[in-house]
Amino acid sequence: MFGKLCRLSESRRALIEDSEVRRAIEQEVLHALVNFLIADEVEPLSKHRQPARVMRRFEETVCNRVGEKLGIPALCAELDIPERTLRTYCAKFLGVGPSRYFLLRRLNRVRRALQDANPSTSSVASIAEAHHFFQLGRFARNYRSVFGELPSVTLQRTAQVWH
Repeated sequence: MFGKLCRLSESRRALIEDSEVRRAIEQEVLHALVNFLIADEVEPLSKHRQPARVMRRFEETVCNRVGEKLGIPALCAELDIPERTLRTYCAKFLGVGPSRYFLLRRLNRVRRALQDANPSTSSVASIAEAHHFFQLGRFARNYRSVFGELPSVTLQRTAQVWH
């Protein structure tokens, strides 16, 4: 499902920018995630439930560490699973690898921070660095590839709200 949403956001960016569509998608993703996570508690534990347990632990770890840079070897050590297993499960359940998923989560946090920031007292650089993006050129390229605009445009758009 996550992979389909990523492809949708890349091909139909204007649709995702609509606040009602974005809210509906967020609700559906939240609903799917909750159902996915509680399925392990409802169904008897079996060999087939291991991916759900791993992905639940992966999501908890990502949520707890989204503000920092996290390498895949360290993440796998923390989850106590082989890197290949994590990559396989992420591809199957999220449609992207663990690094890409983690990057997308971090970029979304920066976007929210830019949207909430006062442009007269905040800068893209300070917000990016606060979210552990220290290579600002690479950050701007990644941001633009995901959201279709430079981070400065997002911050400038919030200037209209603050004035």
